[in-house]
Amino acid sequence: MSPLHGEGGKHTADLYQLAHTFLQYGDTMHDPAMDFIVMGYTKGCDPTTVIICPASFRQDTTGHYSESVRFNGSTFGGYYPREQADQTYFANIWLRNIKEQGFLQ
Repeated sequence: MSPLHGEGGKHTADLYQLAHTFLQYGDTMHDPAMDFIVMGYTKGCDPTTVIICPASFRQDTTGHYSESVRFNGSTFGGYYPREQADQTYFANIWLRNIKEQGFLQ
């Protein structure tokens, strides 16, 4: 099983990355990695009020990278509904698997 890594910020809307990784010839490979936009999270908030949506998907072993949300610098630049639906579908399965593997309580 690949290690699981998470990174993110501390604002009202933040970009977080979740990734399984492994080393190949000294390079960190993402298998896969997804960026998520998290809106409305504050410590102690009601989790049902938090909005989480995928922003990108990366699979280094196949060379695949796709964005469902576009940014212009640090501002929202648009989104691709079909790609976001595909990424949401995958993320739901992946996060369920991550929980079953014991990474989440």
